[in-house]
Amino acid sequence: METCIFCDNPANSKEDLFPRWILKRVKTGVPLYRQLGDAPPELTEDQEVRIPCVCQSCNNGWMSKMETTVQKFAGPMIEDFYLPLDRQYQQNLSEWAVKFAMVNDAVDTHQRFFTEAESHTFKKTRRIPASTLVFAARFTGRSLDSHGADFTLIDPESKKLLVRGHSYTVLMGHLVLQVLGWHREPEYKNKEIRFAVAPGPWNQLAIQIWPFKVRSLDWPPPKSLTTIVGVTHYGHFRTRFKHEKGHVLLTPKPKAQPDPVRP
Repeated sequence: METCIFCDNPANSKEDLFPRWILKRVKTGVPLYRQLGDAPPELTEDQEVRIPCVCQSCNNGWMSKMETTVQKFAGPMIEDFYLPLDRQYQQNLSEWAVKFAMVNDAVDTHQRFFTEAESHTFKKTRRIPASTLVFAARFTGRSLDSHGADFTLIDPESKKLLVRGHSYTVLMGHLVLQVLGWHREPEYKNKEIRFAVAPGPWNQLAIQIWPFKVRSLDWPPPKSLTTIVGVTHYGHFRTRFKHEKGHVLLTPKPKAQPDPVRP
């Protein structure tokens, strides 16, 4: 038996890809489309997908409490209600999105992106891994979707590997959450990465909820994702970080030192 992705217990429980309270709210009537990276897409008639990657203690403990906490405000967002998101709501949504990403990453068709240390620490402290961004967007339609994709950044001059990255997007009703994470190669650990994303009005289509940018923001964003071909298409947003060119590797400027105190 495999080991729980969040602790050292046997993985004797299955985590719902979409929690049952979401399935009760979002009934699409169409097959569920799932794809991880370059693996063949999966279509399942049953919207209830369960992944055997956790233990009963985690599933019925802190993970269940997380669902209870987030349901009171994620539910209205899924149903397309307007509401303000304070820092606590942003943090709870971000933790929930990372939990989704870690569970989806446990599908055994690829090498896992999230490390054991990151997953175990997340369980113990809810600390979101370093080098992680979380975004929220609104979808004009009403559907379900789960999509994870690995990618790499290569130095165009040396051809060396700079970064291993992972992008995960989950769509629930009208709510879209997207997690971007990356691991620098050891020799570039002191460098900063500036990602070049595919063209699009992302600042209007999505809001960054982790790390915090503002204490409170209004939901939804000014523009919404659609099914119309173009820069607002949901599929374009889902793959926006798999842009092959234009990424920049930066050396952080040293912090200014205070002038010595003169007698």
